[in-house]
Amino acid sequence: MNSFRSKFFSGLIHNFFGGILTQALNIIVSILLTRLIDPSSFGLLAMVTVLGGYVSVFVDSGFSNALVQRKTVEQDLLNSVFWFSLLISIFFFLMFFFFAGPISSFYKEPNLVGIVRWIAVGFLCSPLISIPQVILRRQMSFKLLNYVTFFSTLLSSFGALYLAYAGKEIVALLFRILSQQVFMAMFSVKAARWYPALVFRPKELRKIYKFGSNFLAVKSVHYWTRNFDNILVGKFLGSTSLGIYSRASNAE
Repeated sequence: MNSFRSKFFSGLIHNFFGGILTQALNIIVSILLTRLIDPSSFGLLAMVTVLGGYVSVFVDSGFSNALVQRKTVEQDLLNSVFWFSLLISIFFFLMFFFFAGPISSFYKEPNLVGIVRWIAVGFLCSPLISIPQVILRRQMSFKLLNYVTFFSTLLSSFGALYLAYAGKEIVALLFRILSQQVFMAMFSVKAARWYPALVFRPKELRKIYKFGSNFLAVKSVHYWTRNFDNILVGKFLGSTSLGIYSRASNAE
């Protein structure tokens, strides 16, 4: 009990100060990027990330929360969830890759094709982030979790600022997103010391399907309630207006 209480309060402290540091870093970097990059570039990226953000929600399918709240989690279950999530990630990667043209046509922005395909690459990192972080959360290793988030944000921010100063606006924004996902995957796997095994048993997924599906439904409604307006602004007002709108929304 004392050990649990100690981990609990230690976790609260690390989450509090880690959250403040990461949030402060994000605010500073966002301000600097806003001064260096045209709103239309932010708008082009926001047209895609509003779709990509939901893919991240769907790929997880509520399984992460289901795994965290279970009393015991077997390796077979972890591996099955990992491979299931990876299959979904690959499906959406292919969908975005081949439907980049129609997405670009929807927004009437021909420059979106390459952006859509690069954003899709990040989907493949999701399972390598979510499963190791589930393990760390179950171990109440909040110190490691905050280190992973902070240093991933820090390294990706340095690269993005360098590219933005060099005048590569879209590349800078894409680098910030993709490199952060890659760093998060690398650091999460290293911190959790977990590597997937070639084990996939569909029956294991049934143990958490009900909880996961209910959680996914709630998250889906919440996500689109908060983000559907970005699609409308991008569609009817264009990339510059969406860039300004998204920057203002993020500043709230």
